[in-house]
Amino acid sequence: MLYIIYKDKKSCDITVKMYLLWFTVALMALISSVSLITYESTPEPELNFPSALIDFDVRYLHRATNASDPNGRIVSTILTSTTAEEREQLEEKYFSTYNVSLLEDLKNTFSGKFQYALDAFMKPLHKFYAQEISQCIHNNNTQHNALIDSLCIFDDPLLNNIIQVYPQYANKKCLKDDLNILQPENFQKLMLLCVSKRKTYIMKQIGPLKSLKGDELMMYLSENSDEKFFQLILSFGNKTKETLDDIMSQKYEGAFQRALGTIIEYSQSEKLYFARRLHESLTGSEVDYNSLLHLALMERTVSSQQICNTYSYIYKEDLAHTIEKKIPFGNFRFFLVNLLAKKKLPPIRDELDLE
Repeated sequence: MLYIIYKDKKSCDITVKMYLLWFTVALMALISSVSLITYESTPEPELNFPSALIDFDVRYLHRATNASDPNGRIVSTILTSTTAEEREQLEEKYFSTYNVSLLEDLKNTFSGKFQYALDAFMKPLHKFYAQEISQCIHNNNTQHNALIDSLCIFDDPLLNNIIQVYPQYANKKCLKDDLNILQPENFQKLMLLCVSKRKTYIMKQIGPLKSLKGDELMMYLSENSDEKFFQLILSFGNKTKETLDDIMSQKYEGAFQRALGTIIEYSQSEKLYFARRLHESLTGSEVDYNSLLHLALMERTVSSQQICNTYSYIYKEDLAHTIEKKIPFGNFRFFLVNLLAKKKLPPIRDELDLE
């Protein structure tokens, strides 16, 4: 009798244990399915640099800027890894933490070309270019690089923003009024055309223009719509064996030639245009620091790596190496190399030595 009771009790214990085991397995399966559903339905949080580590970066920037021996390399490493939106977040956090503007702190700490580069980098791009264009016009810069590198290639939204803020940097004069003082006249007309139409004419085939003089060309561009212009280019473009360089050198010269050439070259290959202009700015009789900076800051649809690869292919030398040869050692050179010739990756904080 006792054996039967013991046997029944043992069977009951086994049954309870089996039910407990089944319940545990079912509960684990339910938790797993809920977790999977939650994981699939909840987007992964964005950990963009530096917003995910903004407190850390603000502290690093403050210490690097206010140290007894300010560290421009740390400032460059952090800032050149950010987007414009992220720099705005840094500015806001820096001000709320230290009650001083990050830009003012940087400008009060650093000097020379590096200070100018930081000031330009922290500004909205359209304000920087409005200032550059105004200086180019009023300082009688015969090369007109800031004008050509902007008005000839910028898209409508950026040009609209430049036009809107331009009077702030030109004694309240509008951009069109300032362009009217440019010389020679054909260059002036081309710049006004770029601003008034606010669109770059894509001229991959320039054959039909070889018979037109400067004024005739301007009239033609002004009177014909984009569609008619493209159709005419395509219909005549294949009938000429002259190269683009041949036509440009035979028919045009000076600033007008360079501006028209910029429109055409940029429409054909953006990375080739940037590679050539960077090389031109680095290897002239004197380094063109202003051009280097505005080229480095320009919005592009091609990556820095693509430009570097194109540069290496054409000139048989790394862009970073050319920069290091032509620009003296210091914060500005480090900043430029970080902007142009390095992969845009967040800095490893352990490598940012503040000591």
